[in-house]
Amino acid sequence: MSAMTDAGRRGLRVVERLLDALTDPARRERTAAMLLLAYVALWTLYGVLAKASQDIHVDMAEQFVLSRELAWGYPKHPPLAMLIVRAWFAVFPTTDWAYYLLAMANAGLALWIAWRLSARYLDGERRVIGLALLTLVPFFNFHALKFNSNSVLMPLWAATTRSPCGDTHASTASMFNAAIN
Repeated sequence: MSAMTDAGRRGLRVVERLLDALTDPARRERTAAMLLLAYVALWTLYGVLAKASQDIHVDMAEQFVLSRELAWGYPKHPPLAMLIVRAWFAVFPTTDWAYYLLAMANAGLALWIAWRLSARYLDGERRVIGLALLTLVPFFNFHALKFNSNSVLMPLWAATTRSPCGDTHASTASMFNAAIN
C-alpha cells in the first residue's frame, strides 16, 4: 500500500518534468528564465505584503532622493545605485511595489548570470542544484528586498566570478557581456 497520495504523485511528476526541462539543452535556458521570473514575482509579492505596514528602508529612500539630483559621487556612496533608481523610476511608477520589483529584478539578474556562468563548469543536474541552492541564500531573497549600495552590485559580483574561474585577462565589461549573452 502506497503512502503517497494522488496529489503527492502529481506534484512529484511536476517536479520531474521541471527537472527534465532544466537539464534538456533545448529547453533549459527558457525554463530557467521563466523560473527566475516567477522567483522575482513571488519575492516581490512577498515584499509588498510583508512590508505593507512599514515604510521603505532608509537606504532605499536615500537612494530615491539622491537619484533626483545625479552627481559623480555622493558623500556615502558611489553613483551606480542612484543611476539605476533614476532610470527605473523613469519607467515605473513611484510606488513601494515598483521598488521591491527593482530589488528582486536585480537579484534575479544575478541568479541568471550565475546560471549562465555555471554552464562552463557544471553538467545539467549540478547546474540546477547550484541555482536552487543559491535561491535559498538569504542574500538573494530577504536581504535583496533592501535595494542598497551593496545589493546593487550582485549582478557584477556574479559576473566577476568568471575571472577567478579561468579568464583572468577579461575586463569586467566583457565578463558581464559574456555572462548575459
